[in-house]
Amino acid sequence: MKSWSGRSPISLKDYKKLRNQFEGNSNYLRVLRNQFFPSKNFKAYVESTEYLYDAIYDHCGKSLIIDSSKQATRPFALTKFAEVQILHICRNFRGVLNSEKKNVVVDLKDGVEIASPPKRTSKVLLDWFISNLACACTILFFKGHRIHFRQWIVKPDKLLQHCNHLEHNFHERELKADHMLAGNKIRLLPNQKLRSTLDTNYQRLTRSQNFIGKTVEILTPFWSK
Repeated sequence: MKSWSGRSPISLKDYKKLRNQFEGNSNYLRVLRNQFFPSKNFKAYVESTEYLYDAIYDHCGKSLIIDSSKQATRPFALTKFAEVQILHICRNFRGVLNSEKKNVVVDLKDGVEIASPPKRTSKVLLDWFISNLACACTILFFKGHRIHFRQWIVKPDKLLQHCNHLEHNFHERELKADHMLAGNKIRLLPNQKLRSTLDTNYQRLTRSQNFIGKTVEILTPFWSK
């Protein structure tokens, strides 16, 4: 961050404000408008984001940076200064709902800095729908690809069809995230291998929640493979 602050034309406080304006699916239409008619604030946000990625490169020396953002707005900034390949990892609704029903408590020792209580089913459904709709628009705009979570987690080599930066045996090797800009939980773990089994029990869901989830998946087959 010291490297970034020495280059960025704006302060960290102002950059956070601009992120709130130009990141997040709720700002999608604003970002789309700025794609064609960029405002002064949007230009400052893009420029500071470029310096941030330059600082990441200077620190870790890696030319390939994986941005695992869940927001479909991020590519609009990244494509202004970098070659970007967009992959939409699309997970079925029950998988997302089961994950969001988990009660996450703060545990600094394990790298969990923010608590996340179980979310309402209606809230998860709305977020899931908006997120997938926004991602569908973004991959159409930038010619990206959609990969279904339940398919590639069982057959990881499917990723090779869309990402030529991966080595052919990547799913057989142990992986470790040494450099993370945000989030410590994965970084604190020992080397990991990709999980090759799929959990379809959805143990955190009640019978009614499971029924609602299955109904949603039937109605949205293009997002629920």
